[in-house]
Amino acid sequence: RYEGVVIYLHGFPDMSVHPHRPEFASRFPRKLMESVLEAFPAWGFLCFNFSGIPGSAGCFHDKTLIQEVADCNSVVQYARQHLLAPSPTERRIHIVGLSTGAILGALFAGTNPPDITVTLVAGLLDLAEGVKLDFDAEQIAAFQVNGFCYKQFFLPSDCGPGAGMPWWEFNV
Repeated sequence: RYEGVVIYLHGFPDMSVHPHRPEFASRFPRKLMESVLEAFPAWGFLCFNFSGIPGSAGCFHDKTLIQEVADCNSVVQYARQHLLAPSPTERRIHIVGLSTGAILGALFAGTNPPDITVTLVAGLLDLAEGVKLDFDAEQIAAFQVNGFCYKQFFLPSDCGPGAGMPWWEFNV
């Protein structure tokens, strides 16, 4: 068991763990893991894909920030039950969120015990304005009318089942 665990929250439309080819996953969690384990050899490092990302449970069109915060809670509970040392004085959890993961880390930290520390990298100060960075005018208008919009998500053409297909056709 570990003295502590660092949990990485990926951004959108990134993934922490690629379902078929690890080299297609983001470089950031790999470098973060190397740094954490070098600095804290008695700690563990945990990364996962939020529900709806290819290779995970759930459907992309059901993704919400609330669901992703719930995913966070499930991963923290898993770490507490299966990865951390039994002594409460040796049980530390630190969350690192990048981009959308930073927003989720802040939301999660606001609703959870103070024993969890959080580092936020490249979050948004103004979520309403920040969403315009990733979505075009048609998608923003659809969101204002429907409460959701679609954003295409493609896997590289040589990465296994679903390769080169838009997310709505991806089914492993």
